Amino acid sequence: MRYQQICPVSLASDWLVLGGDQPELCFYDPGRDPELVVTADERALGGVLLGRLLFTEAAGRGDIRFDGPPALVRAFPTWLGLTRFAKYALPDQPSGADRIAIARAV
Repeated sequence: MRYQQICPVSLASDWLVLGGDQPELCFYDPGRDPELVVTADERALGGVLLGRLLFTEAAGRGDIRFDGPPALVRAFPTWLGLTRFAKYALPDQPSGADRIAIARAV
C-alpha cells in the first residue's frame, strides 16, 4: 500500500508493507508495485487517528481516497485504530467565527 499525504507544499508518499511477520512503514519506495494507493488529507487522517473524525465522514467528503481492488478498499478501515495518543488529544477548538458567536451568546 502506498499512502500519499496532501499538504500545502508538496505530495509526500510513505509505504506500508503488509504480508510479512510485522507490518513495515517505509519512507522510501520499497521497490514493489502497490496494491492499494491511499491519498489522504493529513489533517483528516490525523482526525480519524485521534478519534475526532469518523473514517466514513472523511472518506465521504473526499479527504481520504483510494485506488485499488474493492476488497482492499473495504478492508482498509479495519487496519486503522486510534493512536495511543488519542487520549491526550485536545478537542477541536471553535473557529474564530464560532468563538465570536459563543461570546455573544454568553
